[in-house]
Amino acid sequence: MNDAELTALAALTHRWDWHPEAIAVLGKLRAYDDLSIRFPLAFDELIRAAAKRDRVPVNWVRGIARTESLFQVDAKSSAGAYGLMQLLPGTAKQQAKTSGVRWRGTQSLFDADTNVRLGSAHLASLYARFEHTALATAAYNAGAHRVQRWTENVTEMPAEIWIESIAYDETRRYVERVLFAEVVFAWRQGHPITRISQKLPPVGAKQSPVAAVTRLYSAAND
Repeated sequence: MNDAELTALAALTHRWDWHPEAIAVLGKLRAYDDLSIRFPLAFDELIRAAAKRDRVPVNWVRGIARTESLFQVDAKSSAGAYGLMQLLPGTAKQQAKTSGVRWRGTQSLFDADTNVRLGSAHLASLYARFEHTALATAAYNAGAHRVQRWTENVTEMPAEIWIESIAYDETRRYVERVLFAEVVFAWRQGHPITRISQKLPPVGAKQSPVAAVTRLYSAAND
């Protein structure tokens, strides 16, 4: 296909909600400025409902889903993670028990509603543990035990510096992609753009749980 045909193909697959395919075509074209196709507001009702239930920023949940699976419902990773928000069955089963969601085995993770509910709840639980968006995002990818180790001796480090110092290349790029996607989704909806240095507190800073929760909830509609 020539460039004009590929552009038409990207638009068509986007209308069909074939988001991974549409994004891949634009990548082939290097058409990185078409943000409406590259960052679709997919599964909007499900994601909004889950984010509202867990009181986390909706665009943060979107950023996780987009980074994890490009909004592919039946995605499966080589590590055995499933669905839109790429949950491991063990993590999902435990989260389902905690959240009161009926667990019907691994196949239930291919149900968009179940996957988003459990993924959003898991993200909220990580925030409750680390009280920091960047740390919770890193923990979603690398595991809470690793993030705990990476922050043990950190005091008052700017969040953007901590992100750049993450030991795993994959996790560092993952956090950057999620935070970037969160900003783009906010921009697409007409929200003001906020710098990371303004949005995220320093890593290792002592903040009260009330302050941490207030900071997150104030962004819950971003």
